[in-house]
Amino acid sequence: MAEAAHTGSDGRMDLSEHRATFSMFIKATEWGTILIVAGVALLTVAFAMGLGWFAGLLSFAAVTIGAGLLMRMSVAWWATIAATLVLLGIGGAVVGLLVPAAPKAAALALAAFA
Repeated sequence: MAEAAHTGSDGRMDLSEHRATFSMFIKATEWGTILIVAGVALLTVAFAMGLGWFAGLLSFAAVTIGAGLLMRMSVAWWATIAATLVLLGIGGAVVGLLVPAAPKAAALALAAFA
């Protein structure tokens, strides 16, 4: 009885749902990996190298656009990246305007560790 629930009428399993789930898992893994690498690049350039937020944003854009072209990502990828770049740019501009002393504070903080 338990076997009948797992097999089709000819004794074979229907793998279409399994394939669809695995395909979505692989796509989510690709997206997540690229976004993590791009985020690390942004934070490394902006804070560890001290080149500023917008230089880090350029590195984020380079990684995501390069990976998107290399992996032939869908329109959903490009829409996500465009929205992310706009939001990160607006956030960087707002913080830059509201906290003009932030670069000096960051330089002092880095100097404390040197």
